[in-house]
Amino acid sequence: MFLIAMPASFRRRHVQMMETLRSNQHRLTTPFDVHETVRRLLDVSSPYNDSRRIARGRRGVSLFDVTLDDRTCKDATIAPTYCECELSRSRSVDVTTTEVSCNTC
Repeated sequence: MFLIAMPASFRRRHVQMMETLRSNQHRLTTPFDVHETVRRLLDVSSPYNDSRRIARGRRGVSLFDVTLDDRTCKDATIAPTYCECELSRSRSVDVTTTEVSCNTC
């Protein structure tokens, strides 16, 4: 769980950013997104430049500026090994085999 609480003065001055942040509730996020969101606060007076973020190889997105909609683990660069979508799927297992394999790896 992660909580972001912004002061009332910020909420009044940056209404659109707060709406985007609220729209990202209950969406797939990563620690990289939290990092990019904090970075955004350091330069809140400038427009968000997503192409600069991509050019610098940063994997997260600002939760103030990008609506995540139907983001997948692949979109968020989460390896299949750690993807909760993959981990929660049930798979049949042959209990007589000694071979270990991962169909999604």
